Amino acid sequence: MIRRALVFTVYSLLGTITMCLLLGLGLCGHYAQAMAGHLFVVSTGALLAGTTYYVREVNVALGSVHQEAADSRSWACRQHSHNG
Repeated sequence: MIRRALVFTVYSLLGTITMCLLLGLGLCGHYAQAMAGHLFVVSTGALLAGTTYYVREVNVALGSVHQEAADSRSWACRQHSHNG
């Protein structure tokens, strides 16, 4: 999932840079302005998808950390009651 998030984020960056160039060219023609508008929507969608994948991956990682902490606490309690 991290790979997908990175790819979507890089595509978003690529689209944003290209959009800026098209907006600069848009001063000369309306076609470039229209392309820049469409590219902005696509790039923003890619950024949203990448961010969503990052959030999901972080939630999974944090869930694993919480589970490990709970497991280590229960193991410590069992060891303490067993030794006592």
